[in-house]
Amino acid sequence: MKPRRRLVTKQKKDRNPIIARNSEIGATDAEYDDAFLFTCFVDNPAYSIAADLGNNKTLLVGRTGSGKTAILRMIESANSERCSYISLPEMALSYVTNSDNMNFLLQLKIDLELFFIALWKHVICLEYVRSNYHILNNDQSRNLIDKLTSAFNRDERKKKGIEYLRKWESKFWVTMDENIREITRQVEDKVSAEFGADVEKLRGNVGYVSAMSAVRRQQYEFRAKQIINSDLLVELSNVVEVLASFEEKGGNQRVRYILIDKIDEKWVDDKIKYHLIRALIEAIKSLRKIRSLKVIVALRSDVLSKVIEDSNNPGLQRDKYDDHIVNLYWEKRDLFELLNKRIDQLYKRKYTKNDVHFGDVFENRVSQKDPFEYMIERSLLRPRDVISFTNLALASAQGKTEVAAKDVKEAEAGYSRIRYEALVQEWAIAFPWLPNAFQILRLGKTRFAIKDIPGNIVAEFALEVFSSDELKGTSIHTAAKLALETQGSRALSALAQEVLATLYRIGAVGLKLNPNERYRYSHVDEPSVLPAELADETKVHVHPMLQRALGIYDDQRSARLDY
Repeated sequence: MKPRRRLVTKQKKDRNPIIARNSEIGATDAEYDDAFLFTCFVDNPAYSIAADLGNNKTLLVGRTGSGKTAILRMIESANSERCSYISLPEMALSYVTNSDNMNFLLQLKIDLELFFIALWKHVICLEYVRSNYHILNNDQSRNLIDKLTSAFNRDERKKKGIEYLRKWESKFWVTMDENIREITRQVEDKVSAEFGADVEKLRGNVGYVSAMSAVRRQQYEFRAKQIINSDLLVELSNVVEVLASFEEKGGNQRVRYILIDKIDEKWVDDKIKYHLIRALIEAIKSLRKIRSLKVIVALRSDVLSKVIEDSNNPGLQRDKYDDHIVNLYWEKRDLFELLNKRIDQLYKRKYTKNDVHFGDVFENRVSQKDPFEYMIERSLLRPRDVISFTNLALASAQGKTEVAAKDVKEAEAGYSRIRYEALVQEWAIAFPWLPNAFQILRLGKTRFAIKDIPGNIVAEFALEVFSSDELKGTSIHTAAKLALETQGSRALSALAQEVLATLYRIGAVGLKLNPNERYRYSHVDEPSVLPAELADETKVHVHPMLQRALGIYDDQRSARLDY
Protein backbone atom coordinates (compact mmCIF):
# COMPACT_ATOMS: atom_id res chain seq x y z
CA MET A 1 0.00 0.00 0.00
CA LYS A 2 1.46 3.33 -1.05
CA PRO A 3 1.88 5.96 1.69
CA ARG A 4 -0.46 8.92 1.37
CA ARG A 5 1.19 11.97 -0.11
CA ARG A 6 0.89 15.05 2.08
CA LEU A 7 -0.10 18.33 0.53
CA VAL A 8 2.66 20.77 1.44
CA THR A 9 2.00 24.44 1.06
CA LYS A 10 4.43 26.55 -0.97
CA GLN A 11 7.10 28.37 1.01
CA LYS A 12 6.93 32.17 1.13
CA LYS A 13 9.47 34.01 -1.04
CA ASP A 14 8.79 37.73 -0.92
CA ARG A 15 6.95 39.88 1.55
CA ASN A 16 3.25 40.04 0.68
CA PRO A 17 1.25 43.26 0.45
CA ILE A 18 -0.89 44.18 3.44
CA ILE A 19 -4.11 42.14 3.64
CA ALA A 20 -6.81 44.73 3.14
CA ARG A 21 -10.21 44.95 4.79
CA ASN A 22 -12.87 42.80 3.08
CA SER A 23 -10.29 40.63 1.32
CA GLU A 24 -12.15 37.48 0.26
CA ILE A 25 -11.55 34.61 -2.15
CA GLY A 26 -15.15 34.61 -3.35
CA ALA A 27 -18.70 34.05 -2.15
CA THR A 28 -19.69 30.80 -0.48
CA ASP A 29 -22.83 30.73 -2.65
CA ALA A 30 -21.93 30.09 -6.31
CA GLU A 31 -24.96 32.10 -7.44
CA TYR A 32 -23.19 35.27 -6.28
CA ASP A 33 -19.60 34.29 -7.06
CA ASP A 34 -19.08 35.79 -10.53
CA ALA A 35 -15.76 37.40 -9.58
CA PHE A 36 -14.08 34.04 -8.87
CA LEU A 37 -16.23 31.14 -10.09
CA PHE A 38 -15.44 31.16 -13.80
CA THR A 39 -11.73 32.02 -13.61
CA CYS A 40 -10.98 29.74 -10.64
CA PHE A 41 -13.17 26.75 -11.47
CA VAL A 42 -11.61 23.37 -10.59
CA ASP A 43 -12.81 20.60 -12.89
CA ASN A 44 -14.61 18.06 -10.72
CA PRO A 45 -15.39 14.76 -12.55
CA ALA A 46 -19.09 15.40 -11.89
CA TYR A 47 -18.96 18.36 -14.29
CA SER A 48 -17.92 16.25 -17.29
CA ILE A 49 -20.47 13.54 -16.50
CA ALA A 50 -23.34 16.00 -16.08
CA ALA A 51 -22.44 17.92 -19.27
CA ASP A 52 -22.02 14.74 -21.35
CA LEU A 53 -25.08 14.54 -23.59
CA GLY A 54 -24.57 10.81 -24.11
CA ASN A 55 -24.51 10.05 -20.39
CA ASN A 56 -27.85 9.21 -18.75
CA LYS A 57 -26.81 10.64 -15.38
CA THR A 58 -28.97 13.72 -14.96
CA LEU A 59 -29.33 14.12 -11.17
CA LEU A 60 -26.43 16.11 -9.73
CA VAL A 61 -26.52 14.99 -6.09
CA GLY A 62 -24.39 16.36 -3.26
CA ARG A 63 -24.41 17.97 0.15
CA THR A 64 -25.07 21.66 0.70
CA GLY A 65 -22.03 23.64 -0.44
CA SER A 66 -20.54 20.83 -2.52
CA GLY A 67 -20.67 22.82 -5.77
CA LYS A 68 -23.89 21.80 -7.53
CA THR A 69 -24.86 25.35 -8.50
CA ALA A 70 -21.28 26.08 -9.58
CA ILE A 71 -21.37 23.13 -12.00
CA LEU A 72 -24.72 24.21 -13.44
CA ARG A 73 -23.39 27.74 -13.94
CA MET A 74 -20.28 26.41 -15.69
CA ILE A 75 -22.43 24.28 -18.02
CA GLU A 76 -24.52 27.36 -18.77
CA SER A 77 -21.39 29.46 -19.38
CA ALA A 78 -19.95 26.89 -21.81
CA ASN A 79 -23.29 26.50 -23.64
CA SER A 80 -24.82 29.95 -23.36
CA GLU A 81 -26.86 29.68 -26.59
CA ARG A 82 -28.01 26.15 -25.84
CA CYS A 83 -29.03 26.44 -22.19
CA SER A 84 -32.14 27.48 -20.33
CA TYR A 85 -33.14 27.41 -16.68
CA ILE A 86 -36.49 26.37 -15.30
CA SER A 87 -37.12 28.72 -12.39
CA LEU A 88 -39.16 26.85 -9.80
CA PRO A 89 -40.54 29.98 -8.05
CA GLU A 90 -41.89 31.16 -11.43
CA MET A 91 -43.70 27.89 -12.12
CA ALA A 92 -46.74 28.80 -10.01
CA LEU A 93 -47.01 25.26 -8.67
CA SER A 94 -48.65 26.76 -5.60
CA TYR A 95 -51.69 27.03 -7.89
CA VAL A 96 -52.03 23.24 -7.56
CA THR A 97 -52.12 23.26 -3.76
CA ASN A 98 -54.33 26.36 -3.59
CA SER A 99 -56.97 24.85 -5.84
CA ASP A 100 -60.10 23.63 -4.04
CA ASN A 101 -60.57 20.89 -6.63
CA MET A 102 -57.00 19.59 -6.31
CA ASN A 103 -57.21 19.85 -2.51
CA PHE A 104 -60.27 17.64 -2.63
CA LEU A 105 -58.20 14.95 -4.37
CA LEU A 106 -55.32 15.42 -1.94
CA GLN A 107 -57.63 15.01 1.05
CA LEU A 108 -59.00 11.83 -0.50
CA LYS A 109 -55.34 10.73 -0.55
CA ILE A 110 -55.46 10.14 -4.28
CA ASP A 111 -52.00 9.44 -5.68
CA LEU A 112 -51.37 12.38 -8.01
CA GLU A 113 -47.98 11.15 -9.19
CA LEU A 114 -49.18 10.36 -12.73
CA PHE A 115 -50.58 13.87 -13.04
CA PHE A 116 -47.36 15.39 -11.63
CA ILE A 117 -45.22 13.37 -14.07
CA ALA A 118 -47.43 14.59 -16.92
CA LEU A 119 -47.15 18.16 -15.62
CA TRP A 120 -43.34 18.04 -15.69
CA LYS A 121 -43.20 16.39 -19.10
CA HIS A 122 -45.60 18.98 -20.46
CA VAL A 123 -43.58 21.91 -19.07
CA ILE A 124 -40.21 20.53 -20.19
CA CYS A 125 -41.41 19.51 -23.66
CA LEU A 126 -42.90 22.95 -24.29
CA GLU A 127 -39.73 24.64 -22.98
CA TYR A 128 -37.62 22.41 -25.24
CA VAL A 129 -39.75 23.26 -28.31
CA ARG A 130 -39.82 26.98 -27.49
CA SER A 131 -36.11 27.38 -26.80
CA ASN A 132 -34.70 24.84 -29.25
CA TYR A 133 -36.71 25.96 -32.26
CA HIS A 134 -36.79 29.65 -31.25
CA ILE A 135 -40.59 29.84 -31.30
CA LEU A 136 -41.58 33.46 -30.72
CA ASN A 137 -44.92 33.80 -32.51
CA ASN A 138 -47.83 31.95 -34.13
CA ASP A 139 -46.22 31.78 -37.58
CA GLN A 140 -43.08 30.08 -36.28
CA SER A 141 -45.20 27.69 -34.22
CA ARG A 142 -47.38 26.69 -37.21
CA ASN A 143 -44.30 26.27 -39.38
CA LEU A 144 -42.84 23.74 -36.94
CA ILE A 145 -46.12 21.82 -36.65
CA ASP A 146 -46.33 21.66 -40.48
CA LYS A 147 -42.80 20.22 -40.63
CA LEU A 148 -43.65 17.58 -38.04
CA THR A 149 -46.88 16.69 -39.87
CA SER A 150 -45.02 16.31 -43.14
CA ALA A 151 -42.35 14.12 -41.55
CA PHE A 152 -44.80 11.71 -39.89
CA ASN A 153 -47.99 11.87 -41.99
CA ARG A 154 -48.19 8.05 -42.17
CA ASP A 155 -47.55 7.28 -38.51
CA GLU A 156 -50.83 7.21 -36.57
CA ARG A 157 -49.16 7.16 -33.16
CA LYS A 158 -46.98 10.15 -33.90
CA LYS A 159 -49.98 11.96 -35.38
CA LYS A 160 -51.49 11.89 -31.88
CA GLY A 161 -48.35 13.49 -30.48
CA ILE A 162 -48.47 16.16 -33.20
CA GLU A 163 -52.12 16.84 -32.38
CA TYR A 164 -51.15 17.44 -28.76
CA LEU A 165 -48.50 19.94 -29.86
CA ARG A 166 -50.99 21.57 -32.24
CA LYS A 167 -53.41 22.00 -29.33
CA TRP A 168 -50.68 23.82 -27.38
CA GLU A 169 -48.94 25.59 -30.24
CA SER A 170 -50.15 29.01 -29.13
CA LYS A 171 -48.62 28.37 -25.68
CA PHE A 172 -45.02 27.76 -26.74
CA TRP A 173 -43.92 31.30 -25.96
CA VAL A 174 -46.14 32.10 -22.96
CA THR A 175 -44.79 31.96 -19.41
CA MET A 176 -44.41 28.65 -17.65
CA ASP A 177 -46.91 29.49 -14.93
CA GLU A 178 -49.58 30.09 -17.56
CA ASN A 179 -48.97 26.63 -18.99
CA ILE A 180 -49.18 25.04 -15.55
CA ARG A 181 -52.41 26.85 -14.75
CA GLU A 182 -53.89 25.78 -18.09
CA ILE A 183 -53.07 22.06 -17.78
CA THR A 184 -54.15 22.03 -14.12
CA ARG A 185 -57.46 23.70 -15.04
CA GLN A 186 -58.19 20.83 -17.43
CA VAL A 187 -58.02 18.40 -14.51
CA GLU A 188 -59.93 20.82 -12.27
CA ASP A 189 -62.79 20.97 -14.77
CA LYS A 190 -63.12 17.17 -14.68
CA VAL A 191 -63.03 17.14 -10.87
CA SER A 192 -65.63 19.90 -10.73
CA ALA A 193 -67.92 18.04 -13.12
CA GLU A 194 -67.63 14.84 -11.07
CA PHE A 195 -67.51 16.19 -7.51
CA GLY A 196 -68.65 19.83 -7.72
CA ALA A 197 -71.12 19.65 -4.83
CA ASP A 198 -68.62 17.88 -2.58
CA VAL A 199 -65.89 20.42 -3.33
CA GLU A 200 -68.28 23.17 -2.26
CA LYS A 201 -68.96 21.31 0.99
CA LEU A 202 -65.21 20.95 1.55
CA ARG A 203 -64.80 24.71 1.10
CA GLY A 204 -67.31 25.31 3.91
CA ASN A 205 -66.15 22.46 6.15
CA VAL A 206 -62.45 21.56 6.31
CA GLY A 207 -63.28 18.25 8.01
CA TYR A 208 -65.78 17.19 5.36
CA VAL A 209 -63.60 14.54 3.67
CA SER A 210 -62.21 13.07 6.91
CA ALA A 211 -65.79 12.59 8.18
CA MET A 212 -66.75 10.40 5.21
CA SER A 213 -67.47 6.75 5.84
CA ALA A 214 -64.88 4.23 4.64
CA VAL A 215 -67.26 2.85 1.99
CA ARG A 216 -68.12 6.26 0.60
CA ARG A 217 -64.48 7.33 0.58
CA GLN A 218 -63.60 4.16 -1.35
CA GLN A 219 -66.28 4.94 -3.94
CA TYR A 220 -64.95 8.47 -4.33
CA GLU A 221 -61.40 7.22 -4.65
CA PHE A 222 -62.42 4.90 -7.48
CA ARG A 223 -64.18 7.72 -9.36
CA ALA A 224 -61.27 10.12 -8.77
CA LYS A 225 -58.76 7.64 -10.18
CA GLN A 226 -60.69 7.66 -13.42
CA ILE A 227 -59.85 11.36 -13.69
CA ILE A 228 -56.19 11.04 -12.73
CA ASN A 229 -55.49 8.30 -15.22
CA SER A 230 -52.70 7.73 -17.70
CA ASP A 231 -54.35 9.30 -20.80
CA LEU A 232 -52.38 12.51 -20.46
CA LEU A 233 -49.15 10.58 -19.97
CA VAL A 234 -49.84 8.52 -23.11
CA GLU A 235 -50.32 11.71 -25.13
CA LEU A 236 -47.07 13.15 -23.79
CA SER A 237 -45.21 9.89 -24.49
CA ASN A 238 -46.34 10.33 -28.10
CA VAL A 239 -44.98 13.89 -28.04
CA VAL A 240 -41.59 12.63 -26.82
CA GLU A 241 -41.58 10.01 -29.61
CA VAL A 242 -42.30 12.72 -32.19
CA LEU A 243 -39.51 15.02 -30.99
CA ALA A 244 -37.01 12.15 -30.68
CA SER A 245 -37.83 10.79 -34.15
CA PHE A 246 -37.70 14.27 -35.71
CA GLU A 247 -34.20 14.60 -34.29
CA GLU A 248 -33.19 11.25 -35.82
CA LYS A 249 -34.54 12.34 -39.19
CA GLY A 250 -32.24 15.35 -39.11
CA GLY A 251 -35.00 17.83 -38.31
CA ASN A 252 -33.03 19.06 -35.31
CA GLN A 253 -29.26 19.47 -35.23
CA ARG A 254 -29.17 21.53 -32.04
CA VAL A 255 -28.21 20.53 -28.50
CA ARG A 256 -30.27 21.78 -25.58
CA TYR A 257 -29.61 21.76 -21.84
CA ILE A 258 -32.44 22.53 -19.43
CA LEU A 259 -31.17 23.20 -15.90
CA ILE A 260 -33.15 23.01 -12.66
CA ASP A 261 -31.68 24.32 -9.39
CA LYS A 262 -32.87 25.48 -5.95
CA ILE A 263 -35.20 22.49 -5.68
CA ASP A 264 -34.51 22.30 -1.93
CA GLU A 265 -35.85 25.82 -1.35
CA LYS A 266 -39.40 26.98 -0.61
CA TRP A 267 -41.16 26.89 -4.00
CA VAL A 268 -44.26 24.85 -3.18
CA ASP A 269 -46.14 23.53 -0.16
CA ASP A 270 -44.22 20.77 1.62
CA LYS A 271 -47.24 18.46 1.49
CA ILE A 272 -46.66 17.89 -2.25
CA LYS A 273 -43.04 19.05 -2.65
CA TYR A 274 -41.42 15.63 -2.41
CA HIS A 275 -44.10 14.04 -4.59
CA LEU A 276 -43.33 16.67 -7.23
CA ILE A 277 -39.58 16.03 -7.00
CA ARG A 278 -40.08 12.29 -7.38
CA ALA A 279 -42.37 12.91 -10.37
CA LEU A 280 -39.70 15.20 -11.90
CA ILE A 281 -37.12 12.42 -11.63
CA GLU A 282 -39.49 9.96 -13.33
CA ALA A 283 -40.30 12.48 -16.06
CA ILE A 284 -36.71 13.29 -17.02
CA LYS A 285 -35.83 9.59 -17.19
CA SER A 286 -38.31 9.16 -20.05
CA LEU A 287 -37.20 12.40 -21.73
CA ARG A 288 -33.75 10.93 -22.38
CA LYS A 289 -35.25 9.47 -25.58
CA ILE A 290 -34.65 12.92 -27.04
CA ARG A 291 -30.90 12.51 -27.41
CA SER A 292 -30.21 16.20 -28.09
CA LEU A 293 -31.91 17.20 -24.82
CA LYS A 294 -30.43 16.82 -21.36
CA VAL A 295 -32.29 18.00 -18.27
CA ILE A 296 -29.91 18.39 -15.32
CA VAL A 297 -31.36 18.69 -11.81
CA ALA A 298 -29.22 19.81 -8.86
CA LEU A 299 -30.47 17.88 -5.85
CA ARG A 300 -29.31 17.88 -2.26
CA SER A 301 -28.50 14.39 -0.99
CA ASP A 302 -30.77 14.78 2.05
CA VAL A 303 -33.64 15.87 -0.21
CA LEU A 304 -33.20 12.75 -2.34
CA SER A 305 -33.28 10.63 0.83
CA LYS A 306 -36.50 12.36 1.90
CA VAL A 307 -38.04 11.77 -1.55
CA ILE A 308 -37.36 8.05 -1.21
CA GLU A 309 -38.50 7.84 2.42
CA ASP A 310 -41.78 9.65 1.65
CA SER A 311 -42.61 7.41 -1.30
CA ASN A 312 -45.92 5.56 -1.30
CA ASN A 313 -44.03 2.63 -2.80
CA PRO A 314 -42.49 0.67 0.11
CA GLY A 315 -40.12 -1.10 -2.29
CA LEU A 316 -38.60 2.09 -3.66
CA GLN A 317 -34.87 2.19 -3.00
CA ARG A 318 -32.09 4.59 -3.96
CA ASP A 319 -30.79 1.82 -6.27
CA LYS A 320 -33.64 2.63 -8.64
CA TYR A 321 -32.08 6.03 -9.26
CA ASP A 322 -28.39 5.03 -9.27
CA ASP A 323 -28.11 4.95 -13.07
CA HIS A 324 -29.25 8.57 -13.16
CA ILE A 325 -27.20 10.04 -10.27
CA VAL A 326 -23.95 11.98 -10.49
CA ASN A 327 -22.52 11.95 -6.96
CA LEU A 328 -20.51 15.07 -6.22
CA TYR A 329 -17.40 14.46 -4.09
CA TRP A 330 -14.10 16.32 -3.70
CA GLU A 331 -10.53 15.18 -3.16
CA LYS A 332 -8.23 17.14 -0.86
CA ARG A 333 -5.85 17.97 -3.69
CA ASP A 334 -8.71 19.52 -5.71
CA LEU A 335 -9.77 21.70 -2.79
CA PHE A 336 -6.14 22.75 -2.33
CA GLU A 337 -6.02 23.71 -6.02
CA LEU A 338 -9.25 25.68 -5.57
CA LEU A 339 -7.73 27.70 -2.70
CA ASN A 340 -4.52 28.31 -4.65
CA LYS A 341 -6.42 29.61 -7.67
CA ARG A 342 -8.65 31.88 -5.63
CA ILE A 343 -5.86 33.37 -3.53
CA ASP A 344 -3.87 34.01 -6.71
CA GLN A 345 -6.92 35.68 -8.27
CA LEU A 346 -7.50 37.81 -5.14
CA TYR A 347 -3.94 39.14 -5.12
CA LYS A 348 -3.81 39.74 -8.88
CA ARG A 349 -7.05 41.73 -8.71
CA LYS A 350 -5.96 43.84 -5.74
CA TYR A 351 -2.21 43.92 -5.42
CA THR A 352 0.23 42.33 -7.86
CA LYS A 353 0.69 40.57 -11.19
CA ASN A 354 2.95 37.96 -9.58
CA ASP A 355 1.67 34.50 -8.69
CA VAL A 356 0.61 34.21 -5.03
CA HIS A 357 -0.40 30.90 -3.49
CA PHE A 358 -1.86 29.55 -0.28
CA GLY A 359 1.57 28.96 1.25
CA ASP A 360 2.61 32.54 0.53
CA VAL A 361 -0.21 33.92 2.67
CA PHE A 362 -0.59 31.35 5.46
CA GLU A 363 2.14 30.54 7.98
CA ASN A 364 3.54 27.03 7.88
CA ARG A 365 2.15 25.62 11.12
CA VAL A 366 -1.10 25.84 13.08
CA SER A 367 -0.99 23.69 16.23
CA GLN A 368 1.99 21.94 14.64
CA LYS A 369 0.01 21.17 11.49
CA ASP A 370 0.25 22.42 7.94
CA PRO A 371 -2.42 25.18 7.80
CA PHE A 372 -4.27 23.58 4.90
CA GLU A 373 -4.33 20.23 6.74
CA TYR A 374 -5.62 22.00 9.85
CA MET A 375 -8.43 23.65 7.90
CA ILE A 376 -9.39 20.65 5.76
CA GLU A 377 -9.76 18.47 8.88
CA ARG A 378 -12.42 20.94 9.99
CA SER A 379 -14.42 20.55 6.80
CA LEU A 380 -16.71 18.02 5.13
CA LEU A 381 -14.48 18.21 2.03
CA ARG A 382 -16.68 20.82 0.33
CA PRO A 383 -15.75 24.03 -1.49
CA ARG A 384 -18.07 26.10 0.70
CA ASP A 385 -16.27 24.96 3.84
CA VAL A 386 -12.75 25.88 2.72
CA ILE A 387 -13.84 29.16 1.11
CA SER A 388 -15.71 30.19 4.25
CA PHE A 389 -12.83 29.28 6.59
CA THR A 390 -10.27 31.08 4.39
CA ASN A 391 -12.40 34.23 4.16
CA LEU A 392 -12.76 34.36 7.94
CA ALA A 393 -9.02 33.84 8.39
CA LEU A 394 -8.25 36.67 5.95
CA ALA A 395 -10.65 38.91 7.86
CA SER A 396 -8.84 38.09 11.13
CA ALA A 397 -5.49 38.95 9.52
CA GLN A 398 -6.45 42.28 7.95
CA GLY A 399 -3.66 44.82 8.19
CA LYS A 400 -0.99 42.10 8.22
CA THR A 401 1.13 40.63 5.43
CA GLU A 402 0.26 37.03 6.23
CA VAL A 403 -2.28 34.92 8.08
CA ALA A 404 -0.78 33.78 11.38
CA ALA A 405 -1.73 30.71 13.38
CA LYS A 406 -3.71 32.80 15.87
CA ASP A 407 -5.72 34.29 12.98
CA VAL A 408 -6.72 30.80 11.86
CA LYS A 409 -7.68 29.90 15.44
CA GLU A 410 -9.69 33.11 15.81
CA ALA A 411 -11.47 32.43 12.50
CA GLU A 412 -12.24 28.88 13.61
CA ALA A 413 -14.62 30.06 16.34
CA GLY A 414 -16.91 31.86 13.87
CA TYR A 415 -16.48 29.17 11.23
CA SER A 416 -17.49 26.41 13.65
CA ARG A 417 -20.62 28.31 14.69
CA ILE A 418 -21.58 28.93 11.03
CA ARG A 419 -21.11 25.25 10.15
CA TYR A 420 -23.19 24.16 13.17
CA GLU A 421 -26.06 26.47 12.24
CA ALA A 422 -25.86 25.42 8.57
CA LEU A 423 -25.97 21.74 9.51
CA VAL A 424 -29.07 22.21 11.66
CA GLN A 425 -30.76 24.19 8.88
CA GLU A 426 -29.77 21.73 6.14
CA TRP A 427 -31.40 18.80 7.93
CA ALA A 428 -34.22 20.69 9.65
CA ILE A 429 -37.02 19.06 7.65
CA ALA A 430 -35.77 15.49 8.07
CA PHE A 431 -34.61 15.87 11.69
CA PRO A 432 -36.19 18.89 13.42
CA TRP A 433 -34.94 17.53 16.77
CA LEU A 434 -31.24 18.06 15.93
CA PRO A 435 -30.71 21.09 18.24
CA ASN A 436 -31.85 18.92 21.15
CA ALA A 437 -29.63 16.04 20.03
CA PHE A 438 -26.55 18.26 19.98
CA GLN A 439 -27.04 18.87 23.70
CA ILE A 440 -25.86 15.28 24.19
CA LEU A 441 -22.47 16.31 22.75
CA ARG A 442 -22.19 19.85 24.08
CA LEU A 443 -19.39 20.50 26.62
CA GLY A 444 -18.42 16.84 26.51
CA LYS A 445 -15.35 15.04 25.19
CA THR A 446 -14.15 14.83 21.63
CA ARG A 447 -13.99 11.03 21.78
CA PHE A 448 -16.10 8.72 23.92
CA ALA A 449 -17.90 5.40 23.97
CA ILE A 450 -21.69 5.32 23.81
CA LYS A 451 -21.78 3.69 27.26
CA ASP A 452 -20.05 6.80 28.67
CA ILE A 453 -22.96 9.16 27.84
CA PRO A 454 -24.65 10.09 31.14
CA GLY A 455 -28.11 8.54 31.34
CA ASN A 456 -29.70 11.75 32.64
CA ILE A 457 -28.66 13.64 29.48
CA VAL A 458 -30.27 11.03 27.23
CA ALA A 459 -33.36 11.01 29.48
CA GLU A 460 -33.68 14.81 29.16
CA PHE A 461 -33.49 14.47 25.39
CA ALA A 462 -36.15 11.72 25.47
CA LEU A 463 -38.48 13.95 27.48
CA GLU A 464 -38.06 16.87 25.06
CA VAL A 465 -38.79 14.63 22.06
CA PHE A 466 -41.73 12.90 23.72
CA SER A 467 -43.27 16.28 24.64
CA SER A 468 -43.17 17.51 21.02
CA ASP A 469 -46.45 17.21 19.11
CA GLU A 470 -44.52 17.81 15.89
CA LEU A 471 -42.55 14.58 16.34
CA LYS A 472 -45.47 12.27 17.10
CA GLY A 473 -45.52 9.28 14.77
CA THR A 474 -41.78 9.45 14.01
CA SER A 475 -39.26 6.74 14.89
CA ILE A 476 -37.42 9.07 17.27
CA HIS A 477 -40.66 9.77 19.16
CA THR A 478 -41.32 6.03 19.48
CA ALA A 479 -37.77 5.44 20.75
CA ALA A 480 -38.11 8.33 23.23
CA LYS A 481 -41.42 6.98 24.54
CA LEU A 482 -39.91 3.53 25.04
CA ALA A 483 -36.88 5.01 26.81
CA LEU A 484 -39.10 6.88 29.27
CA GLU A 485 -41.47 3.98 29.94
CA THR A 486 -38.88 1.20 30.28
CA GLN A 487 -36.83 0.74 33.42
CA GLY A 488 -33.09 0.23 33.13
CA SER A 489 -30.49 1.63 30.77
CA ARG A 490 -31.12 -0.57 27.72
CA ALA A 491 -33.89 1.61 26.22
CA LEU A 492 -31.88 4.79 26.89
CA SER A 493 -28.90 3.21 25.15
CA ALA A 494 -31.08 2.28 22.15
CA LEU A 495 -32.26 5.88 21.91
CA ALA A 496 -28.67 7.14 22.08
CA GLN A 497 -27.74 4.73 19.27
CA GLU A 498 -30.50 6.10 17.04
CA VAL A 499 -29.42 9.68 17.76
CA LEU A 500 -25.76 8.94 17.03
CA ALA A 501 -26.59 7.06 13.82
CA THR A 502 -28.36 10.24 12.70
CA LEU A 503 -25.50 12.50 13.80
CA TYR A 504 -23.16 10.26 11.80
CA ARG A 505 -25.39 10.56 8.74
CA ILE A 506 -25.34 14.36 8.78
CA GLY A 507 -21.55 14.47 9.28
CA ALA A 508 -21.50 15.66 12.91
CA VAL A 509 -19.64 12.63 14.27
CA GLY A 510 -17.41 9.79 13.17
CA LEU A 511 -17.93 6.24 14.45
CA LYS A 512 -15.56 3.42 15.26
CA LEU A 513 -17.76 0.33 15.11
CA ASN A 514 -15.00 -2.18 15.91
CA PRO A 515 -11.83 -1.74 18.00
CA ASN A 516 -9.51 -2.69 15.13
CA GLU A 517 -11.10 -0.32 12.59
CA ARG A 518 -10.48 3.36 11.99
CA TYR A 519 -13.18 5.97 12.53
CA ARG A 520 -15.70 6.24 9.69
CA TYR A 521 -17.22 9.51 8.47
CA SER A 522 -20.31 9.79 6.29
CA HIS A 523 -18.75 12.31 3.88
CA VAL A 524 -15.85 9.92 3.21
CA ASP A 525 -17.15 6.40 3.91
CA GLU A 526 -20.63 4.87 4.05
CA PRO A 527 -23.24 7.66 4.01
CA SER A 528 -25.27 6.03 6.77
CA VAL A 529 -25.23 3.29 9.41
CA LEU A 530 -28.10 1.50 11.10
CA PRO A 531 -28.66 2.11 14.81
CA ALA A 532 -28.48 -1.67 15.25
CA GLU A 533 -24.84 -1.58 14.07
CA LEU A 534 -23.93 0.50 17.11
CA ALA A 535 -23.21 -0.97 20.53
CA ASP A 536 -22.38 0.31 24.00
CA GLU A 537 -18.67 -0.05 23.17
CA THR A 538 -18.93 1.92 19.88
CA LYS A 539 -16.54 4.87 19.91
CA VAL A 540 -17.73 8.31 18.82
CA HIS A 541 -15.63 11.23 17.55
CA VAL A 542 -17.19 14.69 17.42
CA HIS A 543 -16.16 16.21 14.10
CA PRO A 544 -13.50 18.95 14.61
CA MET A 545 -15.64 21.27 12.49
CA LEU A 546 -18.18 21.46 15.34
CA GLN A 547 -16.02 21.23 18.44
CA ARG A 548 -15.62 24.97 19.01
CA ALA A 549 -19.35 25.59 18.50
CA LEU A 550 -20.15 22.83 21.02
CA GLY A 551 -17.61 24.03 23.58
CA ILE A 552 -15.37 20.94 23.33
CA TYR A 553 -11.64 21.47 23.90
CA ASP A 554 -10.39 18.47 25.88
CA ASP A 555 -8.28 16.56 23.36
CA GLN A 556 -5.44 18.02 21.27
CA ARG A 557 -5.37 14.99 18.97
CA SER A 558 -9.11 15.20 18.36
CA ALA A 559 -8.85 17.03 15.05
CA ARG A 560 -7.07 14.20 13.23
CA LEU A 561 -9.30 12.60 10.60
CA ASP A 562 -7.96 9.70 8.56
CA TYR A 563 -8.75 11.10 5.13
